[in-house]
Amino acid sequence: FCGKLNIILICASVHSTFFYKLMHVLIVKTSDYVVCVCLRCVDVCVCVLAGVQGAENGLEKFSNVLADFTHYSEFKTLASFSYGEKYATMNFVSSIEFERDQDFFATAGVSCKIKLYDYNAILSNPLSNLSCHVSELAHSNKISSLSWNPFHKSLLASCDYSGKVYVWDTANPSLLQLFQEHKERTWSVDFNNVNPQLLASASDDNSVRLWQTGVEHSVSYVRAPANVCCVKFHPEREHFFAMACIDHCVHYYDVRNTNAPLFVLRGHNKAVSYCKFMSNNELVSASTDGHLKLWNIDKLQCLQSFSGHINERHFVGMATSEDYIMCGSENNSLYLYLKGISKPLINYKFEGPQSLLYPEVHQDDEVDFVSAVCWRKVSGTRKGNVGCIDMYFFPYMQPPCTSYV
Repeated sequence: FCGKLNIILICASVHSTFFYKLMHVLIVKTSDYVVCVCLRCVDVCVCVLAGVQGAENGLEKFSNVLADFTHYSEFKTLASFSYGEKYATMNFVSSIEFERDQDFFATAGVSCKIKLYDYNAILSNPLSNLSCHVSELAHSNKISSLSWNPFHKSLLASCDYSGKVYVWDTANPSLLQLFQEHKERTWSVDFNNVNPQLLASASDDNSVRLWQTGVEHSVSYVRAPANVCCVKFHPEREHFFAMACIDHCVHYYDVRNTNAPLFVLRGHNKAVSYCKFMSNNELVSASTDGHLKLWNIDKLQCLQSFSGHINERHFVGMATSEDYIMCGSENNSLYLYLKGISKPLINYKFEGPQSLLYPEVHQDDEVDFVSAVCWRKVSGTRKGNVGCIDMYFFPYMQPPCTSYV
């Protein structure tokens, strides 16, 4: 595997297909080691590494990757429900987010409405084609993104195709503040994880604007080299944020000096649609080149490139949770990646909601795709996370799209 390493692999129960069927073989590669494992007898596989500096660390890393790789094997649908009106022509969901305590989640999309749902109520009625939201907030235009305030449970930000940015009180459903400085469509909004009053928005007008609740105008402005599809604050560093642009790059800024980025991450071949942090020094980007990339922002290097899903045209959603990355696909499937492995860990093909809830309506799989995904974090479980919620839409069908938990 590597001329610099002396690797001996012993498999206690060698299969005749081991050497030529790659579907049964897992290859794990880091800067220290390369290990090949037969997945059909992984529990009896013995790996011996010789002449490798830091071999113990390599084996520990491999052990962690293998534990995560074998921990999950499938997705299970817990509930499904309809979103939007039955005879609306366009109902797809562009964003879905859980609030701070994970009890409620909000969805938004081209229906120009934000709908709030009680998670436990959804699970108590696992298959419903009726509207089951607890409250609703109206926009004047199609909604592209949502962001909950990490400190104030009821504070929700949203943005839409008109370029407006909204801040809502969802406890007593009302609009608290409206920002109107973007000249074109806004794609993304994000609350700061350290400063509860600070939020950012990204727009087609080649800019990111920083806002402060209670202040009428933007408090800072970043001129981007191209349309900005996504903006995300660092999880712990108040003054830093990343933005994904159609120039194929991710730009990383310090809000205290917005004249130029601290660095630019290059590697995608098409527009970058999402950027999300996995940890304090790791960031994931998604592009319409059909790849996800994991970056170390301290070393400024790409650690891994992930492929397997289909993404050439649409926003298909992307969410991270510790070592896991989840994204949608243009083949109407959900994909789960483990950061140590470049190919999907699990994928799940959805039945179209028309055939599930409205069987009389013909369905064309070619126009169905997952459009938004989100993790629900639960304390007391392994890695603090369980399950996911995904939303997807059917752009040329009459009935509403369906949401799956």
